[in-house]
Amino acid sequence: MSIARPSRALILVGLTALAGTLRLWNLGRDSLWLDEAATWWNATLPTLRDCALAEVNHGPVWWLWTRGFVHLFGDGEAALRAPAALLGTAAVPLTFLLAERLAPPTADRPGVALLAGVLAACGGFWIEYAQEARMYAGLLCAAIALSLLLLDWLETGRDRLLLAYAALAALALYMHLFAVWPLLAHAAWLLLRLATGRDRAAAIRLLKLGSAQVAAVIAFAPWLLRSLAHPAGVAASGRFNPLTRLASSLWRMGVGPALEPYDAVRIAAGVGPFLETAGTLVIVTFLVWGGAILLGAIELVRTRRGGWFVATGVLVPVIGLLLVHSRLPLMHEKYLIFIAPLLVVLAATGARSAPGLLRPALTISLLVLALASGLASPLREMPFVARVLQGGHPSGKESWREVQRDIAADAAAGEIVVLYPAYLDRAWRYYDRGAHPTLGLARLPVDAQDLRELIPGIEAAARVTYVLAHEDTTARRALLDVFADESAIRPEDIRKRVRLYPRQFGIRVVRVERDAAGSGARRPD
Repeated sequence: MSIARPSRALILVGLTALAGTLRLWNLGRDSLWLDEAATWWNATLPTLRDCALAEVNHGPVWWLWTRGFVHLFGDGEAALRAPAALLGTAAVPLTFLLAERLAPPTADRPGVALLAGVLAACGGFWIEYAQEARMYAGLLCAAIALSLLLLDWLETGRDRLLLAYAALAALALYMHLFAVWPLLAHAAWLLLRLATGRDRAAAIRLLKLGSAQVAAVIAFAPWLLRSLAHPAGVAASGRFNPLTRLASSLWRMGVGPALEPYDAVRIAAGVGPFLETAGTLVIVTFLVWGGAILLGAIELVRTRRGGWFVATGVLVPVIGLLLVHSRLPLMHEKYLIFIAPLLVVLAATGARSAPGLLRPALTISLLVLALASGLASPLREMPFVARVLQGGHPSGKESWREVQRDIAADAAAGEIVVLYPAYLDRAWRYYDRGAHPTLGLARLPVDAQDLRELIPGIEAAARVTYVLAHEDTTARRALLDVFADESAIRPEDIRKRVRLYPRQFGIRVVRVERDAAGSGARRPD
């Protein structure tokens, strides 16, 4: 039984309105974080060609898409995030349609699709990436649309849908190379149908789908060749166990980044202290989120409806990232964002097909979890939310606006700002707009003399403000020793002057007053 057309249209409108409201709410409240500042930098380069060729490891689509919004609405935080908010909103009704297609015929299909849509609309994970000036909401939207085009083509046989699939696949690849994962998942699904003999026409369909995907890859080939000819380094947050990171990513897709958020203090403390304070939440959400997903997977396999489609859609990206981990240590929730709608469909299917009282219990629990994760960030100023839901650890973006404001409020004549690493200049310049003389350290100096050579004029500066991010490592502590040596300050004293802005990964600021001779003046701490 399907929802009547007027009711279905009304549900789609309602889900879209709900999603748009939650994604536009406080869209410009938080400072841009470093990667978002890179989007601003790339989108506002002088020419379209500069904008399109800004990076070799990311295609031009997102920079050009954002550039259009900047020309229309300016380059404020909300305007830069509006492209992601728009596509993140569109992903919600698309998720409803996908759930309609994949829900087993014996289940409460209208209920499954509606629950999946509400979970997507309210989920903190979905809202987080719809409020980030990066391409991941676009990847999410494209992945769902590709799945719907594929399923509609298989059902109707209309080849124009396959042409649309090829065009959208090429566009998605030009947005981010990892759009290849849902394409491979679709091919794996049809290959599995062929191998199991369930679909007599699977061979022809697989050949046609392969042709559409090859056409998309050929269209993407010029950019791929450029990237291979000019490889860029991959930034990763140190060595980590990919399975641990995978478990964390799947958990955060369910609870969102605002419930028990990771700030710089919590990241530095490690997993043990986190589990001590968040253990109850981890257990409860694992039982609700993980239990509903498990029941949904069992139901889809039992009814032979969309089980293998969901299985390949989840496993192919996960296995792919695990296989490339030694070369590209990028196991992270944002690189697995395509599996979020499939997990939502599984959870909704499990809740709506659960037996007896477990059905309303799981349904209500999932809704409460989604609402809590979605509202925790916008309501974080409320004492109850900050204390109970977030444990006193702030959620949100890095505090670049606050860093620049605090430095500007106490600026001194002759002050220079030194950034390490040098690429921090994109976030700093977005807020500073050239108000302070700024220099970037391209590498770690080995001693005070090396620092003076890297930063010409530092000896004559009346004050030096060092801005550092992110982690507090041995190398960063050695860097503080170099700063202390150059300024004739004891290392223990300069460490006392470090101010940590803990939101997200954290920014560290150290200000050093200097006398006329270039030596550090000892100020009371």
